[in-house]
Amino acid sequence: MLIVDEIPIKLYGNEIKIFADPEFLLPNLLGREMVKVDGKEFTAQIPMRGGGAMIAFGSIMVSSNSVTYFIDIAGYGKGKGGKIKLTLNSSTIRIEIDMKLPIEILNAGVIKGRVKDFKTKIEELLRQERIRRKL
Repeated sequence: MLIVDEIPIKLYGNEIKIFADPEFLLPNLLGREMVKVDGKEFTAQIPMRGGGAMIAFGSIMVSSNSVTYFIDIAGYGKGKGGKIKLTLNSSTIRIEIDMKLPIEILNAGVIKGRVKDFKTKIEELLRQERIRRKL
């Protein structure tokens, strides 16, 4: 499954820290029931269609204008997982989700819907997070 989308938005330069935080990004982009963070590594329980959940774990790579989450999905054998990359510039956020999911034909629609929802909420989510972090 490959999802590529761009969100036109005014950015102020402090957002890379926010997007590099899995406790912010994973709940808001993918939905989640639980996130545990240990430095640049994370584990998250992501709800999927039918009431089940995937356990995703991985690491985060941060550069000056992008954040990449490398994700593996537990319990489904090799080759399940992928990456989520957010590239930021002053007027857009580019989201690239390239993942192989269990029962992909069903779960790809779930992820696409969550990305669409994220696009509509991102400005308010960032505003609230800047206030919370006093940025």
